[in-house]
Amino acid sequence: AVISGRFYVAGGHVSNSRAELEVYDPGANTWTRLANMPTPRSTPGVAALNGKLYVVGGNRFASIRRTTEAFDPATGTWLARADLNFAREAASLIGFGGYLYAIGGDNPTGELDTIERYDPEANTWTVLGIRCRNRMRKLP
Repeated sequence: AVISGRFYVAGGHVSNSRAELEVYDPGANTWTRLANMPTPRSTPGVAALNGKLYVVGGNRFASIRRTTEAFDPATGTWLARADLNFAREAASLIGFGGYLYAIGGDNPTGELDTIERYDPEANTWTVLGIRCRNRMRKLP
């Protein structure tokens, strides 16, 4: 995700789920480690909205999460936000029009075709009445 011309990368997996947050500054060609996420995870949805970085869902210890957390680059702090309605990993997360959209992904029941919209003012996720064509594909 990009905020103020800097690239943010959150989570990952190296023998277990990671909590790291790093930012790349292309002008200085440098990576900087920032405050760890409260919830370590791999395969989260990550997007920027209104100057904040949101990390949603993901996988930790083979458990798919509903967790939403927001990072404020101005203060360097994380804030827990409302959980998703459906646990999901590898979902597309898009910030658009003042909302976040969690699209598709995967969970223990299989591939998801649901779309959830997050309202940061109300701190709520709403399942939208539309379906997406899930493009998640399990690799051999």
